[in-house]
Amino acid sequence: MTTNINDSEVRLFTMDSKDEIKTKLEQKGHLLLLSFLLLMILVSPFLHQYVRFGWLLDVIMVLIFLAAASTVTHRRRQVRITLILGVPALISQVAVLGGQIDWVDSFRYLSSALFLTWVSGLLLYDIVLRSHTVTLDVLLGAINVYLMIGVGFAFVYALIEHLQPGSFTGLEELVNIPDLMLYYIYFSFITLSTLGYGDISPLTPYGMTTSYFEAILGQLYLAILLARLVAIYIRRDAPTEK
Repeated sequence: MTTNINDSEVRLFTMDSKDEIKTKLEQKGHLLLLSFLLLMILVSPFLHQYVRFGWLLDVIMVLIFLAAASTVTHRRRQVRITLILGVPALISQVAVLGGQIDWVDSFRYLSSALFLTWVSGLLLYDIVLRSHTVTLDVLLGAINVYLMIGVGFAFVYALIEHLQPGSFTGLEELVNIPDLMLYYIYFSFITLSTLGYGDISPLTPYGMTTSYFEAILGQLYLAILLARLVAIYIRRDAPTEK
């Protein structure tokens, strides 16, 4: 008994296999990015207690940037812009490991914020807004966007304080700490989630505007994301009319 398989069926099987492999790779990219973002949060208490290991945060940031770049789709234009924004961010982040330099810090904060904003925008557009089914890829991407928004704003706060010292209260007693990124990340996430403990507060117009903009963005993101995911889920399970 012989089985005839025409060329179109072979091509269809090959395309399906490639799509399946691509999906698995994309999911691994999102899972890897989420792992590094969670690692950054989990090691924060240790780094707060042992300041001499502050370089570990810089290493984790490098891993976050690399993982974030791996989630970008293979469209030529997107990859090109990702490289243009990502390479300077990576170089400046690695340069910090060799010591603190004033202009390098400024460039690091700016390039990192731009890179994370770009990748977050791509994930939000390609994974959340254009999705038609609620998959693991969509959920991981949505979580990563939220966490990267918090990290991205942390670099913005660091840049504001670096260019205009005294923009935030609550950092005065931390002058002996070489890198305050942990505290900017902390302030960013309590602002994004609108906790607002008040231990760190903005004092200048740039700091205040950035803070309430992040708080608004965080609330809108959660509301719109939940509405979108629920709508996709209901549409998928809705019975089709005959």
